[in-house]
Amino acid sequence: MKFHARIVLFPLLLVLATGCGERVTDDVSTTADVVEPQVDRREKLFESALALIENDSTPERDVQNSLASIRRLAMGRPPYLPAQRYLVDRMLDEGYQSGTVQQQRILIENLTIVADAGDESAQAVLGLMHLARKDLAAAIERLRPAVHDQPGLLLTFARTLLLDGQSDEAVEVGNQAVQHYRQQLSDSKSNESATIGLAQAYTLLERYDEALAALDALELEGGPTISTTRTNIKLAQIRHWHRVNPEDPRVATSLRTMFDQEPGSLLIWSNVYELSLGDWVQASELKRWVKDAIITHSSGGTVELIRAAHMHSQGKVGDAIELLEDVLENEVELERPEILNNLASYLANAEPPELERALAHADRLIELAPQNLMYRETRGQVLAKLGRVEEAITELEAARTVMANYEPLLETLASLYDDQQEYAKADAVRNGLKNKLLGLEIDPDTDTLIGELMKR
Repeated sequence: MKFHARIVLFPLLLVLATGCGERVTDDVSTTADVVEPQVDRREKLFESALALIENDSTPERDVQNSLASIRRLAMGRPPYLPAQRYLVDRMLDEGYQSGTVQQQRILIENLTIVADAGDESAQAVLGLMHLARKDLAAAIERLRPAVHDQPGLLLTFARTLLLDGQSDEAVEVGNQAVQHYRQQLSDSKSNESATIGLAQAYTLLERYDEALAALDALELEGGPTISTTRTNIKLAQIRHWHRVNPEDPRVATSLRTMFDQEPGSLLIWSNVYELSLGDWVQASELKRWVKDAIITHSSGGTVELIRAAHMHSQGKVGDAIELLEDVLENEVELERPEILNNLASYLANAEPPELERALAHADRLIELAPQNLMYRETRGQVLAKLGRVEEAITELEAARTVMANYEPLLETLASLYDDQQEYAKADAVRNGLKNKLLGLEIDPDTDTLIGELMKR
């Protein structure tokens, strides 16, 4: 990704007159030469350094010297903006947005300089980073002048406004996103990302039928992302009906249709279970569905997972353990990784902990799902509690590659490195924990949007 912005040089025409009515001579260029060489020199230095960096045959030492030259240009007074932009581009390519606290701060400082100079792409990226920090006011301030005709950014901005309670402007911006997505789809009806964006924009506007129709109009077989988007939209519509009128009969009938089609869907059963806990007429019907699913195991263990998680959240750890162990004891076919994972975690954190039983379930979990690195975190936590430090570190480091901001993992891993007197490693892990506490977490969709913005 290259982001080279060049300064357009407008020759300074300075007219020198030594007396009234005298003719201006060709010596004007002498004065221009006093001003322009400084600008020309910076541009030439930048272009020369850039050429060396981009030449694959340039020795590494010369590459580093060229980078140092660009940094000096960026730190000048005033900063040379093409150099500043180039450094920001490199930082994003190198993952500073998801790096250490120091890297994030350096990136924000440099982005701010470029954004304040009027660069709209930098404004937008800075806005997204403020959004990741949950600073809605700063995010809105940066995003508002930068969104324009970029539908993905318009949709993000509309969501941010909605979170901030600015519903009228959110609707206006959401409608702009709809128009731009529809324009994209007029060129290609097989554009999956634009289709999903359009459906999400309609959902934000609570135009659910149009959102579902947009997905149906996609001229290719939709993958799992389309299926998940459709499920989320239908559930959003059901919850909207319930908010408007808790006794709306469409709530129960639509949920019934959905889980008849996807009997094991965690998303659907989560909504069924949550709504069944309410104090309204249809809740009793949903309770019967939940009970029937538990008796017949028609949900494939999904209802039991949700019910156990609810018990655990209420402090009923023993009840949650009993429920999941009953499932595993009586229904061998329901030996799902998710059930083993939660059961191992509940046992390890019970009072008192039952660590050997927890480890047995964690071992079986890894047998069933060896490729899922997130499950290694569960086994690592159990091993840590058992005092098997080196094994625990191995498991947690493996999980860390996909759970870099998961606070319990980082806390345990740092503590284990302290026990091993590997203090440098402990500090490095704690730096990741500081990132978590800083609140700057860039999700994959936002990271993709940042990349698209900086290519403009």
